[in-house]
Amino acid sequence: MNELLKKTKCFLLDLDGTIYDDDDVIDGAIDAVNRMRKRGKVVFLTNNSSLSAEDYLARLTRLGFAPIPDEVVTAGTATIEYVRARYGDSARVFALCTDSFRKEAIKSGLNLVDSDPDVAIVCYDTDVTFKKFEKTCDFVFAGVPYVASHPDVACPKEGGMKPDVGSFVALIETATGVKPAAICGKPFSPMAEVITSRYGVSPAETAMFGDRMETDIRFGANNGFTSVLVLTGATTRDALSSYDFAPDVILDSVAEWDD
Repeated sequence: MNELLKKTKCFLLDLDGTIYDDDDVIDGAIDAVNRMRKRGKVVFLTNNSSLSAEDYLARLTRLGFAPIPDEVVTAGTATIEYVRARYGDSARVFALCTDSFRKEAIKSGLNLVDSDPDVAIVCYDTDVTFKKFEKTCDFVFAGVPYVASHPDVACPKEGGMKPDVGSFVALIETATGVKPAAICGKPFSPMAEVITSRYGVSPAETAMFGDRMETDIRFGANNGFTSVLVLTGATTRDALSSYDFAPDVILDSVAEWDD
């Protein structure tokens, strides 16, 4: 572990299943995060685009992690930056999203509209309706490209799972025959580009800690980051044999990280 991580200057931390479980902090996680801060930069990283970075700042503060504003990046953040970079600040943007994301997007400079968009965004709208899907599909049928915040098809809830953005994209793609122009969250490159440009670190200096193979660990593998699987969440050791890629490091918990 020390050999692989000794040159790390930027620590990317998934949230649920990695540093906390719902509202329960993983034992030793706060101490581990504070040790990482002494070594370099800590970034809390999530694919959930239903909440803004400010929402996550508040939650992490309440749980005792004492974050500062530039330590939080969400798939929503990556989507906003991708759209601004690829389509320009003057682009007319339709967003299927929550009010929380909408506020963040407007604050970040996106020109959100309800008609005649140049591009559409599909985020994790926890209040989504058929009318919202219909409107999004109408724009896509008319030739408007759309960008998805992240690929997760479902997210856990008590007693089961609930549909996530990957399921939204499947609906839109099935209805229109059109794939998204880009997907911005883990494991794809737009979120990695936010990390390397915002924090001025190289992939070789960056490590991704997470509990999910398809998002967190593949994100590391796809973008040249050291990948660290923690076994406090979705993935077990027995499940690793079913994947065609592997983490660089496996820890029982983020608390095992040793500087």
